[in-house]
Amino acid sequence: MNSSHEYKSKFMSKGSLSNKIDSKYISAKKVVVKKNNKFIGIKDIKKYFDDKNIKYNLDSRIFYYNHILNKISDISNNECLNVRHIEKTSIINYTIKDKITLVKRIGTSSKYGYIYITKIKNEIGKYPIAAKLMIQNNRNILESELNSKITELIINTKISKHFILTYKVIKCNILSNKKLPDIINNRTYIILLNELARGDLKHLCKKKDFLKNNELLYNVFAQIILSILTFHNLGYIHRDCHWGNFLYHYNNNLTGYYHYNINGKNYYLKTSKYSMYIYDFGLCTTINSVDTYDIFDDYRRITGPFVNQNISKDSWLADIGAPINLPSDEFSIFVSDFKYKLKNIYKDNKYIYIKNTKFLNKLSEGIINELLQMPNNVFIDKKPLNAKIINNKPYYINNKIKIKIKL
Repeated sequence: MNSSHEYKSKFMSKGSLSNKIDSKYISAKKVVVKKNNKFIGIKDIKKYFDDKNIKYNLDSRIFYYNHILNKISDISNNECLNVRHIEKTSIINYTIKDKITLVKRIGTSSKYGYIYITKIKNEIGKYPIAAKLMIQNNRNILESELNSKITELIINTKISKHFILTYKVIKCNILSNKKLPDIINNRTYIILLNELARGDLKHLCKKKDFLKNNELLYNVFAQIILSILTFHNLGYIHRDCHWGNFLYHYNNNLTGYYHYNINGKNYYLKTSKYSMYIYDFGLCTTINSVDTYDIFDDYRRITGPFVNQNISKDSWLADIGAPINLPSDEFSIFVSDFKYKLKNIYKDNKYIYIKNTKFLNKLSEGIINELLQMPNNVFIDKKPLNAKIINNKPYYINNKIKIKIKL
């Protein structure tokens, strides 16, 4: 299910995804946000936009989430889209209560869901959120509920940073054919209002500088693997781990380490230019309902963007015209070996049938052991001396933290 939030158009300078501040809103009125029963004034919102070193850390993302939640608090969970024609043009916008406007479709085409760059009336950020349109069915309802529960129980509690925040799930139960997008025309549908990311892994892989930077590649690869591992331990497999379903923000805080607690042991991941998030759970299912191969397959599949065409015939990089020798042989061999060793763990343990918990534990051990082999102390199991630990509360990955959805 390819529905990334990558965006390039005339609406953003240099194709950036940005909730850039508009000074007229700063001078015109105060913005007040309620958080933990305390009211935070305009200076904090301005700091959020102005201080690039904090904008996309987890605390700031949660702060901005609460701000947006306050802005859309009067939008109910059963609103429907209205069609608006821009005068003297052929442009059609879709609005919710004349407050939220879906401006332009973004991302790679998908038959499962459409993503729109979205603005909020009188909001400081020009395009602060993304809206995803999907028909109402069991699969998409599960995805929506998962996004909401992960936001509430995992991101807002700082258990993990590797997911996109969901502001609101809206279900329209009215059938309409008034020039709505074809995917939902004359259907009941879901509007998922999400945090807007900068782009996706496919977009990153089109950057030659990214493919040339081994330390950055090791770090991004580790983050993606840890995001899958976190999702598995929440009780689900993804089943669609392609490069359009891993999103990123820029990270301007480039010194220090993130602290993880994985199955009761402490690990540390060096910070990097990008923060990575797993996204799009439209094809996911519970981990206890699948074969052990499906668990392994989430990791196997996402190795495709990380190997060069000389090393592996399974490289995806020919699809975007990347040089055949990028990434480096060193990094490509590491990723190929990672896949090979995990495949052997699968073969040796594929007949473990205790709700897949023992298999996941075996696979987790192998994953961590391989990540610890990465050079330049990218991922380590001892607290680094004299290094800043960015998150006071470690990010937890273990099978004691579950998300249960009742449909």
